[in-house]
Amino acid sequence: MTRLPDPRIEACAKARLIETRAHAIAGFARHLSDIRDPTSVKPEEWASYSQSLDALLRELTNDVEIVISKVQHSI
Repeated sequence: MTRLPDPRIEACAKARLIETRAHAIAGFARHLSDIRDPTSVKPEEWASYSQSLDALLRELTNDVEIVISKVQHSI
């Protein structure tokens, strides 16, 4: 019979992904905050930023929910 990995180990692995995604979101925020003239940015670029941030946020949310679930299973 195959043994499932310890949920605490999986939680720690997901935590590393959370850190990576959080850094990516922070990088986007830094990039946006450094724009000297926001009105010069084309609408397509704003849409791209929005879509990228939305995707990262969804992935981050999923990772956080998985960590919470793994931790609850290990209690």
